[in-house]
Amino acid sequence: MLNLIYSDLFKLFKSTAVKVSFFITSMCAVSLIIVSRLSANGTLEEKVTVNTIFLSDVFVMSIIGAVIAGIFICSDFENKTVNAAISCGYGRGTILVSKSIVYFLVMAIMLLPYSIGTIIAFVSGIKFGTLVIPSVFMDIFSNKAGLEISVNVIFKMLAIILTLTIVYASRLSICVLLAFILRRPVFVVGTGFGLAFVFDFIVVVKDKLGVFGKLLEYNPFAQNYPVLTMASGAGTILKAIVCSIVFIIIILSITYIIFRRTEIK
Repeated sequence: MLNLIYSDLFKLFKSTAVKVSFFITSMCAVSLIIVSRLSANGTLEEKVTVNTIFLSDVFVMSIIGAVIAGIFICSDFENKTVNAAISCGYGRGTILVSKSIVYFLVMAIMLLPYSIGTIIAFVSGIKFGTLVIPSVFMDIFSNKAGLEISVNVIFKMLAIILTLTIVYASRLSICVLLAFILRRPVFVVGTGFGLAFVFDFIVVVKDKLGVFGKLLEYNPFAQNYPVLTMASGAGTILKAIVCSIVFIIIILSITYIIFRRTEIK
């Protein structure tokens, strides 16, 4: 499995698409912080900052995650790399797990600009505004909770950022499932991006769905903003981690069942 992981990591880090994607997430993260700062000092009006939803980590990671899954996994089906791996004796479960690990690692790297930018902005002590968009990172660096910088606060911030990375890996695990089923980048990007926002919308109205709405509280789409903030307790953070890991296991199990029964041509 390690050989597969090393091979895929090497291929992805050489990929132009991955480099461009990282540049995009970096620019969006920096722009979000700048706009938040301009909003705080009154340079930008609130009606203008509403459009910054396209800079939020929720929007950017949803589309970047779908794009990378489409390029990374689907291309291996198209160029017969998966066939070669199976012919070399690698089991389908091994192939799925190795590609999932690499995919989640790359997604964590894509999230780094938001993570690093948030840490720098938070410890700078500069005042940032809270825009009308869903973003845990913005909640942290704008210091909405009004916390004083201390060792404990810094460690909690790092814990929340790490938890959020796991939450995003869980949210984007659906793209792995779609890639193994659809095997066409265009379909994966369109479907993955669309499903992310469908799930986000359903979670927003979960209180109107009765028992089903209660069940929705235990999926990664319900563990994002505004549930996970600097005001969250240890129980909330632990719940987000557990729900996300369980969701990943369920999605990858479904993916394996489908992949195992699919003929590779």
